[in-house]
Amino acid sequence: MSEHSTRKGDKFRWWNSERSGLQFGFQPLTSPPNAYGRESGRPVKDNGVMVSPDEYDQPPPSTKSLGGEGEIGTGVRANAETTATPFDGLIPVNYLISTSTIPWNQDNIPVYVTGSLTTVTLGNNPLSNGIHGLYISVQGVGSSVTINSGNGITIDFNKPSVVLDSGGIATLIYNATDSTWHITSFNAQGGI
Repeated sequence: MSEHSTRKGDKFRWWNSERSGLQFGFQPLTSPPNAYGRESGRPVKDNGVMVSPDEYDQPPPSTKSLGGEGEIGTGVRANAETTATPFDGLIPVNYLISTSTIPWNQDNIPVYVTGSLTTVTLGNNPLSNGIHGLYISVQGVGSSVTINSGNGITIDFNKPSVVLDSGGIATLIYNATDSTWHITSFNAQGGI
């Protein structure tokens, strides 16, 4: 049991912790509110050792298994052949040919594009007219797609074209005044 000592009668009760050796105890507050009870400051038992209430290790919030060795199943999953991703969480990939128009939406999600198993250079007006001030991002995810300046596209940094290889990202904004999509930024490495 922790050591008990008395000072000046029993007005102040002190104990020494069996773990840290530090002294602790009951000391009444001298001004309201007096938020203490008869057991305030008394030692508590923690793994067989009497300690200060401040030293008591709280038990973990859950005794639920986290799945260690021997607790994880070793059998075959019942749906081992199912690899489908729910449609509502899937961003579709647009397989383009030279006459394709890149579909866009105003939901502020990236538009994934790839050439249809070959390098593709998009022709006239590769994006339909947009909403003034709308930003979209187009990202290459496979075979390269080349977007040329002109025909409804203006590249704001004096390049004749951008090539969206896998990982490349182009950011475009639509200007209704000149009915043109402006490529305002391009990163061939995809944000690195």
